[in-house]
Amino acid sequence: MQSRPDTPTPAARAQEVGAATPFLSDAEMLHICKPLTQPAAMIRYLKREGFNVKRRPDGWPLISRANYDAVMMGQAQPAAAGDTAQAGPNVQALLDRFRTTGAPYGNGTKEKKQPAGAT
Repeated sequence: MQSRPDTPTPAARAQEVGAATPFLSDAEMLHICKPLTQPAAMIRYLKREGFNVKRRPDGWPLISRANYDAVMMGQAQPAAAGDTAQAGPNVQALLDRFRTTGAPYGNGTKEKKQPAGAT
């Protein structure tokens, strides 16, 4: 069964009767994150602000209306410290790896190369 082009979507129907959808709409997301427009940047911003953000299959952020209301009223718990950590290499683990193998690079399993010109 095909839907007719003039049939309103569930979100449009809910808006007509004044009911709120369970999740924030794209327009609401854009308004909250203005001037950000890239989904990844929006997600980073929203997480820093304390929202519980999920990623939709199309990459856009997904926030429940209940979580939005709780954060805006100051009732939501701040994000865990591990969630907001900066992304980057684990320098300490890399240094530990070099220290334990004793190799100048790699994992130390390669044999030493012959000097140039040696037969």
